Amino acid sequence: MPQNTDQPLGRRLRSDARRNRERILTAAKAALGKDGADVQMEAIAKGAQVGIGTLYRHFPTKHALLAEITRQWVLDRIANATSALDSTDPWAGLTSFLVGSGEAMSRDAGLCDVFGQVATFDLCEDESAEYARLLKVLVDQAHAAGALRADVTVEDLQGLLYGLSHSIALDSARWQLFVDVLVQGLRRAP
Repeated sequence: MPQNTDQPLGRRLRSDARRNRERILTAAKAALGKDGADVQMEAIAKGAQVGIGTLYRHFPTKHALLAEITRQWVLDRIANATSALDSTDPWAGLTSFLVGSGEAMSRDAGLCDVFGQVATFDLCEDESAEYARLLKVLVDQAHAAGALRADVTVEDLQGLLYGLSHSIALDSARWQLFVDVLVQGLRRAP
């Protein structure tokens, strides 16, 4: 189960500290999406309207900040995959997962580009492993239902999702078309 890093050292954050942390994360996502991985911590603090000391108290390094942003993004993808697994129709579940992924990628297109530049998923190994496990279940269920092409593996799906994120980063307005083409290509022919 993923660890909750919202409470450093097992302590609850004061409400003002929690608000500052959320403002930092929101500003960091926006700045990373706009300026890429080279964004300066000072720019993030300014965007969050907090002092640089406040930012560094919450995230001592840019690496720690990227790790938390990545962890939250992966947790959102886990929630998307878990919701997709609730579907009684495995193909509908897989399709729902892909649409949800595409929508998130379009919303966070610049951030997805940063994820491609920096090995961020290594920063949240437990969450990434859970995400990979859920993808495998989605693929296995769609195979068992005869809906997914037999030659598609979970590794193929991971690669296709990576490619989808890059396509969406280049043209986020067309994310629905990209997802539709992907879905149609994955579907087993009748």
